Amino acid sequence: MSTCSCGCGQRTGGGLFKPGHDQKARADLERRVGGLLNLVRLIDAAEKFSNGAISAEEFGTTTRVLFRGKAR
Repeated sequence: MSTCSCGCGQRTGGGLFKPGHDQKARADLERRVGGLLNLVRLIDAAEKFSNGAISAEEFGTTTRVLFRGKAR
């Protein structure tokens, strides 16, 4: 058995999460970045940065704007 990946500290039955805790983790990520649309934007920016389509400076600017809640 392993520890739940959501951060609750509970033991799983062999998977990465206890039942329903994957959704708890997803909802927490959405809340932290300002909603599902901003989470999509963050992932898109990270993918573009990893593929060389945007610079580190552009990626940094995008993440700062998203986490400040200005991109909605």
